[in-house]
Amino acid sequence: MLWFISSALRFVQHSKMEAAETEKRTSRYLLSKFRKMKIKASILVCTLLTFGLLMSCDRDDPTEGINSELTEFESSSASTSRNTLSDKEIAYVQDEMRKGMVSFVDGVKPIYREGMNLETFTSKLVGDNHARNMTPEGRALLDKAFEYLSKGASPNDILKTDTGSEIASALLFVKTHNYKNKTEDGDLVLFGNTTGEDFPSDSQLNERRRCKWYQIGCHLSNIWNWLVENHETILEVLTTVAAIIALF
Repeated sequence: MLWFISSALRFVQHSKMEAAETEKRTSRYLLSKFRKMKIKASILVCTLLTFGLLMSCDRDDPTEGINSELTEFESSSASTSRNTLSDKEIAYVQDEMRKGMVSFVDGVKPIYREGMNLETFTSKLVGDNHARNMTPEGRALLDKAFEYLSKGASPNDILKTDTGSEIASALLFVKTHNYKNKTEDGDLVLFGNTTGEDFPSDSQLNERRRCKWYQIGCHLSNIWNWLVENHETILEVLTTVAAIIALF
């Protein structure tokens, strides 16, 4: 009888522990999902604000002639993209975005250590001060790269599963920032660096590499050059990139 009571008590205790662990896992999952949704919403808002800024360009700007295309973009991003690029060309752009993501992940990989959490990874990569000033696009890109690294994803895994959305949104921010401010520091600002100083990871990551880890335009140089060659103005390129993002 005592054995039965003891077994029953152990069963109840074990059940409570399992229930508590399940509740913790559920809470972590919901928090992760909420965070990702919040980041995506921020990216969408920033993209819309970006094009609000582009629409406010000085009337003396030589690209004024494409205002009608920007109006069309506001009414239907996907429609604009399909009117400027064929399905085959859109697929090519998305494929190049995925390759750019592979290049970016490879660029930041030496910082990652097994068991490292996202906050530590971000701190070692950009520094705490820059992390506080990071744009939603930059944070989403680092979150995605960390996800691949923590899962041990191979380049082929990334090519098969990545949508290209995060790195395309990062590219759009960088090029729009440079266009509007007539500067070339968009890559730095993307990751919260508004002073131009080195990131704490630069000495470790940037040696003997074609692209510095934060140079999004370099990681995507092939597709950016192709887009520039197939459009008359930078503003048209930005419109196309934003429209393609809407298709991801």
